[in-house]
Amino acid sequence: MKGLLILMLTGGLFSQASAQSITGVVTSPDGTPLADVYVITGKTRLVGTLTNQEGRFRLMVPLQTDSLTFSRLGYQSQRRAVAASGAVVLQPAIIHLSELTVKPHKATTLIQQAIAAIPANYGQEPQQARGFYREIIRDEADYLSVAEAVFDVLSFPGKRENLQLRLIQGRASNDVKATRLFDDYHPGGGPLLVAGLDLRLNPPTYLQLAYLDRYDYTLDSLTTLDGRQVYMVRFDQRDGVQESLQQGTVFIDADSYAVVRFEAGLSPRGLPYLKHLTGSDKVVANLLNINFQRLAHSIRVNYRFINTKWQVAFASFDQTVHYQQPKKDLDLHVNLTGE
Repeated sequence: MKGLLILMLTGGLFSQASAQSITGVVTSPDGTPLADVYVITGKTRLVGTLTNQEGRFRLMVPLQTDSLTFSRLGYQSQRRAVAASGAVVLQPAIIHLSELTVKPHKATTLIQQAIAAIPANYGQEPQQARGFYREIIRDEADYLSVAEAVFDVLSFPGKRENLQLRLIQGRASNDVKATRLFDDYHPGGGPLLVAGLDLRLNPPTYLQLAYLDRYDYTLDSLTTLDGRQVYMVRFDQRDGVQESLQQGTVFIDADSYAVVRFEAGLSPRGLPYLKHLTGSDKVVANLLNINFQRLAHSIRVNYRFINTKWQVAFASFDQTVHYQQPKKDLDLHVNLTGE
């Protein structure tokens, strides 16, 4: 269920009568299933998904769609007719030394260039997009809550209130252990958290100039995405920094310095300084006598080049928490995913 993801939509919804369901599987040449492969329609009325851990995908597209594009970091992109998209094999992208573009070789310099290029690479004007959101909450044995919704996402870079969501359609599963378990307090963050991961709205600390001296950056390798050279930069909280920061990877386009993907989790060096709840969340939890401790937390954001700018194609969070609420006799280790 988690793997059947739908990306941001740039056009309106289409009815079941005017749509077709496309399913398939994507593998490497040796038959290994490939997860996180973009499966996307044309440049107008963009609709897409990502393959799951088994390399499988399912996508509803307009009837007039005649082809799909498949792409993944480190592999050659491929465009296939819809009728021939049931089984797709992606070939690894090989970069020859003669093809390398000379760029700054220091990882910190690459990060600085990426930060400086944000205004040029991502639209700074207000935008509206339509997106699909799925959230799953479960413990070791049961699904506690499953919900899906379609939202209009209104974003306003540079404004204090830079994000608004308008619910178009939603549903929650009635076949789980306790769908209404978290009615009085939601321990996740929901669609606002996912939509707010866009760096044009809320750049993470490792992509802010003010925090550069609190991180160690390492240039890992050079890979490809859609035929573009992409630098892979790893980062971690610098030893001795007394706050809770992140560790992870940033992927930077070698030509435009656009951040095409970033993924991060809690740095072990910052765990002693982790604040589990802040602001209104902390106030509400105290009023309801809830104990909430984050044990693990990670995020991932992917971008696609659409028309002349880079735009969010997929964003997700995954966290594990220890949740206690004596009033409901709850003492759970809960995993929450939103995408």
